[in-house]
Amino acid sequence: MLELPGFKGLKKILWKNISPGMIIISGAKVNNTTPPELFNYPIVSAGLIFEITKKYHFRDGKELVIAEVDKGNSPEKLARSLRTIEKRLNILNDFRSKILIRKTEILKSLDYIPKNDIKIFNSDLVIINENILNNFNSFELKLKGFKTPSIFNNISEKITLADIFSKNITKKYNLPDDKNLQLHVVIDYSKEMFESKYLKQTLQSIDFLRLFIMECNINMNLSVYGFSDECNPLKFPLSERDIERKGRNYSNFQKKILHHKKSDIINKVLLISCGVPDDFVDSIETGAKLKRGGMDYSQILIQKIPLKSAIEKWRAICMTCNGNQVILKEISIIEILLIEVIDSYLGNLSLSSKELIEPTFKEFAPTKIISNLNVDGEKKKIVKPFEFKKL
Repeated sequence: MLELPGFKGLKKILWKNISPGMIIISGAKVNNTTPPELFNYPIVSAGLIFEITKKYHFRDGKELVIAEVDKGNSPEKLARSLRTIEKRLNILNDFRSKILIRKTEILKSLDYIPKNDIKIFNSDLVIINENILNNFNSFELKLKGFKTPSIFNNISEKITLADIFSKNITKKYNLPDDKNLQLHVVIDYSKEMFESKYLKQTLQSIDFLRLFIMECNINMNLSVYGFSDECNPLKFPLSERDIERKGRNYSNFQKKILHHKKSDIINKVLLISCGVPDDFVDSIETGAKLKRGGMDYSQILIQKIPLKSAIEKWRAICMTCNGNQVILKEISIIEILLIEVIDSYLGNLSLSSKELIEPTFKEFAPTKIISNLNVDGEKKKIVKPFEFKKL
C-alpha cells in the first residue's frame, strides 16, 4: 500500500559530510524547527549546502538522517515521490486513527468488550456459525496459515517514513497491496430497509467506506447501486429517496452488475440487504453467472433474529455465487464491518500474489582425500616409471 522504490535506504551522517544529491529526511533542526529551505524534502545541491551552512549553525556531532538514491534513478523524481508518499502516509495514519476511535465508540455504546483485537466479523455481534468466509472466484489463495495483510495491524501506532525506508513497514504493519480493483457496492432500498432505519445507517457507512477507498487505495474504483424492484447506479451524495422503495429483487442487481463488469481487472461485489429476495429462483440462476464470470462476491445481511428459512435462502445464494456471508445482529457495527470485509478481501488478494520461497541448501560433494597409505595402513611404495635421459 505504501512503497517507495528507487532508494537504497536511510543513512546517518554529520552535516559536514553531506554531499549534493542527498535527500534530508530528519535531524536538520534549528530551535527544534526544520529550516524552510529543507521543507518538502528537496534534493540537496552544492548551492543549498553553502547557503544553509552560512545561515545556520548545527551542533557538532548532530546526526542527520538522509536517503540515498539508487544509481539510474532521478533524485528529483524520487523527491516528488517522497512528498506524495508522505501525504498518503498522513492520510492513512489519520484514517487508522478514525477507525480505532469509531470502533471504540461503537463497542462502548453496545457495552461490548472484545477479546484482544478480534475483528467484528468474528465476534458475538454477528451470527458466527453462519459466517461464510474466504471464497474467491478471481484468484486462488495458495498461502494458507499466513498472517493476512491488513490496515488494522498495530492500528494504535503511527507509521513513519523511517518504517517505509527500513522495510519495517512490511514486517511490523504488513499492509495490503494497492490492487487494480473495481468494487460494486449494492444497497437494498426495499420498504423494510427504509422503515427499519437500516437504510439510513447503511448510507452513512458507505460514506466512510468511500473515504477509505478514495484516500487509502489509489487503484480501487467504487460504483454504488441501489435496488428494489429495479436497480440503478447511484451518485454521491447518497439519499434514502434515490430509489423507489418497493420489493427486493436480487436478480435485477445481479444483471446490472454483470452489465457494468469491468474487463481486464478484478471485480468485487458487496451486497447489503436485510431480507430474502422476492425472486429467489431467478436470483439463484443469475447468481451463478457471477461465479462463472469470475466475480468475487460478499453479502452482508442485517437481521437481529433471522428465520431459519431466510438463513437457508441466503446461504443458497451465497454458495451459488461461491461468495462470502456475514449476518449482523446490530446495525450500528456496519460502519466498521464494511471496512473489515473489504480490508480482509484486499489482504487475501495481496497474499494470493505472493510466492512462498522455499529455502534451498547447496549440496557439497564430500572432499575426496587421496591417501598415501595402502589398505593395511602401511605406507604405499611409489614406483616411478623409467625415463630415458639425454646424455
